[in-house]
Amino acid sequence: MRKRILMAFLSFCTLSSLSQPFVSEVRSIGDRLHLVWYDRYSNKSIVAEFRDFIVLIEFPQGDSLVDELITRLGRDFPGKPIRYVMHSHHHSHSISSFDPFHRRTQAKLVTTKYNLEHVKALTTDTARLLREAIVYSGTHTIQDRTNRLVAMQVRQSEYAVPTPEYNVFHFPMQSSMVTGCLFNKPTGYYEVVNQRKRALKDFMRDRGLNPASLIPTNTSRTNGFVDICTADMLDNTLTEGLDPDRFAERFKSMDVQYLFSKSDSLKASFSLIPRSYDHIVCANYLIAGGEYLRAVSVLRPLTELYPTEAVIPGFIAQCYESMGMKTEAVAYYRRQRSLLTDTEELEEVDRKIAELSG
Repeated sequence: MRKRILMAFLSFCTLSSLSQPFVSEVRSIGDRLHLVWYDRYSNKSIVAEFRDFIVLIEFPQGDSLVDELITRLGRDFPGKPIRYVMHSHHHSHSISSFDPFHRRTQAKLVTTKYNLEHVKALTTDTARLLREAIVYSGTHTIQDRTNRLVAMQVRQSEYAVPTPEYNVFHFPMQSSMVTGCLFNKPTGYYEVVNQRKRALKDFMRDRGLNPASLIPTNTSRTNGFVDICTADMLDNTLTEGLDPDRFAERFKSMDVQYLFSKSDSLKASFSLIPRSYDHIVCANYLIAGGEYLRAVSVLRPLTELYPTEAVIPGFIAQCYESMGMKTEAVAYYRRQRSLLTDTEELEEVDRKIAELSG
């Protein structure tokens, strides 16, 4: 009897969970500019409203959201079809659900040549995609009497952005820019000054842009980041954030044995910044300069602070491998392997272990 009651309760919980909406809110953030929030996902979309249509920037993560999103936008913007869809780049948090969206609406994709090649692999209707896609280079403007959107291409050959062709979206009338994952800010501190932040600042300077708000799309209100950043936040992070160049130079000036002897002190210091990412970026600056042992002195305390993050022992293994220390490299590759679940990643690590053990 108790077993039947438990099974019924679990079934009820499952059904209740499935019935919860993924699109939790569509909220105005300015004249004809709206944020779409997704529950249980750390990304968001932006809707630009024009007189007779809307534009969607960034796709939700997961095909299950598409029908719900289309229905919600139809309800919130009656009589205004989705005419164009855009994305910042080809990574999954930007465009993973493109295909079901493409199949269920008449919206045209606006993108760049490099990104189009990746989108082609996602769609079941390549012919329609190639026939209708608007492929731009430089800038592409969509406007009417009520709103203006300027898609702008940021090339990796000119700026340190994550992919060869990145898209940002400027709204002059609202003094806003959708920046994808180029800049975001944790609510409690200024994080590491990575190259993409500097790239965004340089791009804005070179184009004479000074938007008041910067809208990241790879964060949500539930994961501890500011949802809508300001230009001042970007400026402040460049001066108040953890600078990896200075970090690397400071560590280069210290004796390696001394650094290893101070592992507990480093761990206590690193714990003040609540994300491994910030210190991994700094360690990578040491790795790029060939300072492999010093990078290990940074990464080893992180394995204690973040014992479930596979990337950290992976970097340590690579450092030891670069120094020709095969036994140590294999030990850390095995440690990394114990934390992985992805089949391809497991196969790659197994290949490394076999190569170094042979």
